[in-house]
Amino acid sequence: MRSIKFMAAAALAVFLIQCAKVQIPVELQVKVDKLLTIEGKPDSTNLISGEAAFDLTYAVSTDKEGFLYVRDEKTGSIKVFDKAGQYFSSVSSAGEGSEQIRNFNTFYTFKDTVYIFDNYSLIKKFLRTGEYLSAINIAFDQYTVPLAVSALNDSTLLGRISTLNSSSEPVLINLELAKFDRHFRKTMIIQTAPINKEVIHRSYFMEPVFAVNDKYIFASKRSRDEYKIKLYTHTGEFVREIVNDYMPVKFSDEESRIIKISQMGNPHYKDFFEYKLALHNINTDKYGYLWVQRSDGNFGSDISFDIYDDENLILTYSMNYSEIAQNTRWVYLSDRIYVFDHKNDKIDVFDYTIEPAKKQTPGP
Repeated sequence: MRSIKFMAAAALAVFLIQCAKVQIPVELQVKVDKLLTIEGKPDSTNLISGEAAFDLTYAVSTDKEGFLYVRDEKTGSIKVFDKAGQYFSSVSSAGEGSEQIRNFNTFYTFKDTVYIFDNYSLIKKFLRTGEYLSAINIAFDQYTVPLAVSALNDSTLLGRISTLNSSSEPVLINLELAKFDRHFRKTMIIQTAPINKEVIHRSYFMEPVFAVNDKYIFASKRSRDEYKIKLYTHTGEFVREIVNDYMPVKFSDEESRIIKISQMGNPHYKDFFEYKLALHNINTDKYGYLWVQRSDGNFGSDISFDIYDDENLILTYSMNYSEIAQNTRWVYLSDRIYVFDHKNDKIDVFDYTIEPAKKQTPGP
């Protein structure tokens, strides 16, 4: 009898210990504070110098010290701004000189150095101060185009490229996410998607989008019918997938009307704007979380995100930009949130934290 009582007491103790170990999930929230606006157009209401002005493009980067790098469409230079939003320097410019950029492809930053891909044949290195360092001959041919590149570590680059396969019938363009050494020699293809050269305008929906944290390479594509992100180790080994059910959604009549007006002259606009995208882009934040951008703030929508810790969805977040009815805004995420307004050539800069949500106190 004593042994039965002892066993019952022991079982109860184990049960209580296990209950104590159970963690109740904490509801999280994103708290955002606007810090500043970087203006790109000099006028009578601001003190912007001519050298600090810019016409926005989609080529941007940041570094771990908080510097922001923005390519200026007008001059071809990379404009650098410090953490306070103050103009810091201009890196290179468009031109034929040895320290200029003849045909800009893309660029990336690593530590205090800017690496610019020029004319499919060189990587030109500059300090963020604008000082020219050197040029590296790169080993890809005229059929390879670098679209986006970032540094995975001291010795490895991660890049999105397109390569032309002219020997195939029909002629195909391979949209690849691959690893490279510092001389841009390809060491591994992580994923690839072929597309017929005749419908290259549809590549927007097939080219890989990617992000990196300390554990994984995240890879996906813009899609109107699939929400899927693949996780790889930094050595390129597949780990698992994040898959979210998604039913294709058409634009509303009002959205379609706005789109048609904004896309006059684009013969392929129906290929882009009949159905909404399941996801637009992916980024990782200062905590290592993955942000999946679900909508982009265009045509009256909010800018909305699903936020994951590894493969676990931990919260959703939306930035309200309902007044925007044209394709003018997009978001870049790093240690801060940067919202780029292409119509007005300005950048809104936000700080953010992810913290436990405050519980609502019930009324009397």
